[in-house]
Amino acid sequence: MAGAKIINKIVITIPTSLPDESIAFYVGLLDFEVREQYERTDGVKFVFLSHRAGAHLELVSGGYITGGSIGPGAPVMTFMVDSVAEMSQRLINAGKPVPAARILPSGLAMLRFNDPNGVTISLVSPPG
Repeated sequence: MAGAKIINKIVITIPTSLPDESIAFYVGLLDFEVREQYERTDGVKFVFLSHRAGAHLELVSGGYITGGSIGPGAPVMTFMVDSVAEMSQRLINAGKPVPAARILPSGLAMLRFNDPNGVTISLVSPPG
């Protein structure tokens, strides 16, 4: 279908057994906003988050959802930021343990850490 818009939004779904901590992490530290939330009759809760940069997340908890560490081979969510150093300091100020940022040969700065569910987050900023 030439010219047809098949996908209009990409949402990354994160199963979690820590819904409150996950919301606090994404809203408080990475500037997402809660857009919508609802709970099914079986206790499964959905929280949709959006970021002004165009990222969209769905946190799913309750019922059969266990969350936890994802393990090797799992997807990584990468967010391009103005300054990895500033984001690192923001995480440290919030009491989150983060490793030292790495500077790649190209000059890109990269910082990887896990959200409360074990999902790997990568922050990348341009050289300089």
